[in-house]
Amino acid sequence: DDVLVVDDPHRLDDETLRAATDARRRGATVLLARRPTVDRPALADLDAAVAADGVEQLRPLDGKTVARLVGDALGRPSTPERTAPVLRDSAGLPAVVVAIAADTVVALMQRKLATSAAPALARILALTEDLGDDVLARAAGITPDDLARGLRALRDEGFVTADERPVPAIAEAIRADLAPAERRRLHDAV
Repeated sequence: DDVLVVDDPHRLDDETLRAATDARRRGATVLLARRPTVDRPALADLDAAVAADGVEQLRPLDGKTVARLVGDALGRPSTPERTAPVLRDSAGLPAVVVAIAADTVVALMQRKLATSAAPALARILALTEDLGDDVLARAAGITPDDLARGLRALRDEGFVTADERPVPAIAEAIRADLAPAERRRLHDAV
């Protein structure tokens, strides 16, 4: 059986999305690593084709799976003391779990910021998450109407969880990577 895993389908061009949809219609199993916000017809077609047999979508990992991944990275079984902070700091996101275990969170964060649709918003949320929508939008330099789109993009990109809280390990890496002047500028904007 053919299996096609589609990670971050919102980043794919329409031609690639149509090819994945055609593969599904020809009988291939298509797995979405994360169901993104459907924002264009080609993505809606893929979502509908996959949903016909039930969406198979990777969810945040549970503690047992995180322990196995951490144990694999360490070369020995993980202890609950080692697993619990990884689960908390990764919010169960597989790529972040692997990055924590491999000590590559900064590289993952930099790659995510370089391709993010809302990098300013990600940086503001990394500094403080308890802001009202108007303040958050103004500090990020976007309109309140664009805030919802920016937050959806950050969720799709793995910066924030479903409840719009920053993924702790990614937020920590953003804060550590900010130059003092940039950090002051962001605090002033807030």
